[in-house]
Amino acid sequence: MVVAIVAATACGTTSVQIAATDAEQAEATADELVTQQNPAAGDAAIADTDTSDADTTEAAGDVGTPPDQAVTTDPVDADSGGTDTANPDTANPADNGSDEVVSDQSNQTEPGPPETGLTQTRPAAPNGRTAPDVGATALELAAQLTAAYTILSDPTASAAAQQDAGHLHQVAVRKLGYESDWDTVVFEAIDPSIRGDLALHVAARRALIGLHSGYKAADFVPAWEIVDPEPASALIGYYKEAEDATGIEWEYLAAINLVETGIGRIRGLSSAGAQGPMQFLPTTWDEAGIGQGDINDPRDAINAAARYLVRRGGPSDMAAAIFGYNNSDDYVAAVQAYAEALRQNPDLYDAIYNWEIYFSTEAGDIWLPVGWRSDESIDLDDFLTANPWSAPDPVLRTASTESG
Repeated sequence: MVVAIVAATACGTTSVQIAATDAEQAEATADELVTQQNPAAGDAAIADTDTSDADTTEAAGDVGTPPDQAVTTDPVDADSGGTDTANPDTANPADNGSDEVVSDQSNQTEPGPPETGLTQTRPAAPNGRTAPDVGATALELAAQLTAAYTILSDPTASAAAQQDAGHLHQVAVRKLGYESDWDTVVFEAIDPSIRGDLALHVAARRALIGLHSGYKAADFVPAWEIVDPEPASALIGYYKEAEDATGIEWEYLAAINLVETGIGRIRGLSSAGAQGPMQFLPTTWDEAGIGQGDINDPRDAINAAARYLVRRGGPSDMAAAIFGYNNSDDYVAAVQAYAEALRQNPDLYDAIYNWEIYFSTEAGDIWLPVGWRSDESIDLDDFLTANPWSAPDPVLRTASTESG
């Protein structure tokens, strides 16, 4: 399965980490973070306790893959979509970081963030876009998050501005996912109105951190094509159509779509393994009552995913259903966290929709923009030499935050 890296969680006055090894703990932690940042949301707990995250799929891999044959990936980050280790044959990246802290910013108590923390030091990609440099301190990160939320919530912002804001939001959430000691400073510095939303994002992101696809860090770039997703309004329509037909809430389908392929941005070019925006194995797609139409068509794939979740226990037992989709407790926890974030605030989809694809390698997290295509896996060093716009941001994931 392809996994998009997207969300993260943080607390206000007390730093709390999601272990990402136990779904119930992940749910409880997200609730606690939301309550700390927004007491009025105290009753809005993560809906299902046993969840497996799709954002950074580690144990389950492709839909219908037995646990002992699981292969996973983590793109996106879009964290849609978001991206860490991947199998070159199945084109599935997965985040394999840890919650270890790079530097302790917990004693920074300045009243607010600087006016801007945004810089772009890398060259532009062939599509004309440039990856933002993530803030190196808690206050810089707070400034970036403030700027991103301001643009994402502005109905008059252009599509290009929304894309840039979504990318900035994504890398900032990724960074905060690793830096739990920054929680107090960041949450005190940002506007109270966005603390609850950010807490949900950070909780989901941290649920993904323990996931990886079987590689400590990839030394290759997979055979992928990165494409523009269908319009957000169309995708939401497909999710809700599937909900009406099956009872599977649309937020779960959006979360899985995000974790698997960054809302459909990733197209694996290998003939082996999972296929399409919801990452179905062809054998699973061909099961009676599951696949109807085109495995690569977003509408057909989303509806098939809903039918598969029903077969695996949904909607009455969504924890079991999601685990059946990807046999990983961490996957369940992440999907549940993203679904709950969307349930509490559907407008968060605007940020998730604009996340980019990141792939975790031994050199760090590389950005794969829309327009990138390789018909075969590429040696990492050769890729970075030819594509300097994709160079990993050394601040985003340092040696001390890489998982072992």
